[in-house]
Amino acid sequence: MAVALVNSRKGNAASSLATNWSVTAGNILVAFFFSDNPSEPTLGCSDGTNSYTQLAHVTKWGAHANIYVCSLAAGGTITVTANATWDAIVLAEFSGATLTTDATTVATGLDNIYTQTLAIVAPSDGDLILSCWSVGSPAVTYSGSIGTDFQKYHNGSTLLCIANWATGAASTFTQVFTLSPTWASANGGGIIAALKAAAAGTVVPVFMNPYRHRRN
Repeated sequence: MAVALVNSRKGNAASSLATNWSVTAGNILVAFFFSDNPSEPTLGCSDGTNSYTQLAHVTKWGAHANIYVCSLAAGGTITVTANATWDAIVLAEFSGATLTTDATTVATGLDNIYTQTLAIVAPSDGDLILSCWSVGSPAVTYSGSIGTDFQKYHNGSTLLCIANWATGAASTFTQVFTLSPTWASANGGGIIAALKAAAAGTVVPVFMNPYRHRRN
């Protein structure tokens, strides 16, 4: 089964966010948390049913980003809750992926940037490549160089963030996040991670009987 984005949603200035679609058991749910507060909000992620693992965390002065993941135990609508209010929360459901990391996750913070390059070597075909960027910046535009920027948030002054995903053949995935204009440079942090795709279902071979029975 190929990895696919099922649905996603973004919420602003909140400590919780509900899916506005019915999730499917066995898929994975990814929760991104972004903030530009001088002090990072309290970490944590729960929904009362599923068990979440922190995939990555990066903080650089006022730019904070976190990724949590879980394997959905049941279908339906769920509400993911953090331990504090975050400027932006993004929920994304993916099919065809697992919680197994396929490479060392990269999480890097930089000072006074308008572009950030992140690279990861995914050794398996079809991996889910997740990347995100959080920058305290008044930039006008911002984007990723590979994959799909499926959720963005900019509060118009001090925070922008991107949630991005990609998949493909085993290779080095190099993500370049860029903001414009360059005078909008600010502190920021980026994350890129690889999750293994689910194994294809086993095909049971069917053998034809080589002997024919004569009808009388």
